[in-house]
Order: sequence, then C-alpha cells, then structure tokens
Amino acid sequence: MDVLFVNEWEALKLLDSKSGTPVITAREAKKAAKDLMEKWRSVEMVVVKCLFGTTLLKRGGDGDEAEQDEQVLLSLPQNSNHDVVDPIGAADAFPAGFVAAQARGLELEQALLWGYAAGCLSTMKRGAQDSMPRTGSLEHFLAVELAPA
Repeated sequence: MDVLFVNEWEALKLLDSKSGTPVITAREAKKAAKDLMEKWRSVEMVVVKCLFGTTLLKRGGDGDEAEQDEQVLLSLPQNSNHDVVDPIGAADAFPAGFVAAQARGLELEQALLWGYAAGCLSTMKRGAQDSMPRTGSLEHFLAVELAPA
C-alpha cells in the first residue's frame, strides 16, 4: 500500500487502542502514524487528519532496518472563512485532492494543500459527488486562500 489515510477515530480503531480517546494533538498524530507504519511494514505513507491539522509520515531509506522516517507536518486550518453547507463528501475529497496532486507530480506539501482545498471546497456544496471540486476550482481556492495578506 502506498498511502493510508485515517482520521482521529480510524487511527484509534486500527491500532486497537483501548483508550477510547481519539488522536487529537500533533504529537499523538505522529505517534499514531509511526505505529501504523510499524504495524503494516508495506505502507509507505500515513496521513492522519485530526482536529489540530494534518500529519504526513513517509517511510524513508531503501527499506532496510536502518531506514529513517521523514515527517512532513502541516497544521492546516480545519475551517476556512466560508460557510459550511454540507460536510458530506469532505472526508473523500481530501484523499482525492491529495492523490490528484501526486498524480500530477506535485511535492507532498503541495499534495496536502490540494487535499485540504478539496475537503474545504466540498463542504461548500450539497451532496457527495456533486460537491467534488474540479482542478480549476482547487487552484483558484489555493491561490486566494493561501495568498499573502
């Protein structure tokens, strides 16, 4: 598996945690990502989305025991200045945006931003499929949302 996307509750469930408390902080997200990569050695990347933002952990090295994991951590706002019309579809839009960016050869940080934008944009329309943004909408949203103040 190349990449595993989980939210705060899915990470808890996949790690068979008995705590009943979801992943909330950046530290917990990083630990959950590391634990998931240890549990499934074939996973190359883990993306954990939770309240604080998004953590991506990527396996480094050539697969031997001495490999080092590289962490890319972005704290993205979980809400923008836009009204949420319908949250249905946002959890699917995030990985779709990420994968679309990766397919275009964009860097991991940019792929995370595409995922963020896709998730945000999808909340501004009703429905699951109808709310999925197109590339032009993603690019425009990122240009406006991330423009220097």
